[in-house]
Amino acid sequence: MTIGLITRDSSGVITADMTKNLSQMIGHVISNRANGTVTFTIPPGKIPISIVSPLEPCMNTAGKLPGVIMTSTSMSWTYNIPSGFPMNCIIYYGYY
Repeated sequence: MTIGLITRDSSGVITADMTKNLSQMIGHVISNRANGTVTFTIPPGKIPISIVSPLEPCMNTAGKLPGVIMTSTSMSWTYNIPSGFPMNCIIYYGYY
């Protein structure tokens, strides 16, 4: 059985379907150009997600963003820089 909100216009066409999985952000960290880890708790059965956004200009630079690894209880980010330099960024994390 589906649980949630479905709205329809006067013709019966669905205009909003809130029965699907929705994302929920838990928090964010600023990388400070260094590797790191943060722990968190998500509800059972949910999938962790992350979004990495640079905090400095990234066009035409040799700056590199970190790689992010998510588990059901933690997120870690690592800079692997064979050339260029680590860019400061904000990493949002949550679940859907």
